[in-house]
Amino acid sequence: MNRTEQRLRRLVDGRLEPDETFIAWTRAWVSRYRRFHWLLSLRNRDFAVVTDRRLMLWSAGFFTRRPRRRVLAERLDEVTVESTSRDPGRRMACSRAGRRPLLLELGKDDRSDHFSIELRDRAVAASREAKQAARASASTAAAPPEPPPLFVDVFPEAGSAPLPSTAPAPEPAPVAPIHFYTGGTHAETADTGEHAEPKADVGATDDDANDDTTGADAEPVDRSGTHPWP
Repeated sequence: MNRTEQRLRRLVDGRLEPDETFIAWTRAWVSRYRRFHWLLSLRNRDFAVVTDRRLMLWSAGFFTRRPRRRVLAERLDEVTVESTSRDPGRRMACSRAGRRPLLLELGKDDRSDHFSIELRDRAVAASREAKQAARASASTAAAPPEPPPLFVDVFPEAGSAPLPSTAPAPEPAPVAPIHFYTGGTHAETADTGEHAEPKADVGATDDDANDDTTGADAEPVDRSGTHPWP
């Protein structure tokens, strides 16, 4: 491992996520992938690094040609990788939704071949896993809730625990007052419930009073002149 690779490994290790693993690296010509890119696009000789989660690009110093700073970090599950050359793996276009695609032009050495294979396979696997996870979450969210049971066993078998009652207790019905009517006289007693004695009729005549009187102590009443008819 030469000094350039040692420096690159130190820089990459300092920017890795928890449990992220360094896989492969190589030197590549990087440019924007468009029509006549070989004539119009500016190419840079950068360091390309692939991990088990991301694709990284590190720029090189102008004089030292050593890795200097990170200029790109894309997640593999968000990147689409395809080969655009007759020789598979020599030119690889990396595109992402919302950004212009990048073109990586690799060499013909073993390091470049290993890098191209790892980048292609891991990008495809990460994209497949992301789609499966999204499909599973969508199916879970779209699944209707389980309906309540239509029938409840109100007569459980012997030995089984009774079903808990979740219905609220009924409120007691209000008791209406009882009214008693006796001889046109209204008497109501709320405490004892006994009937009151009917009051004497103020307009009663002496004849009525004498008719109710019985026994030896009753005095004769003069009925002459008490009625308007003979």
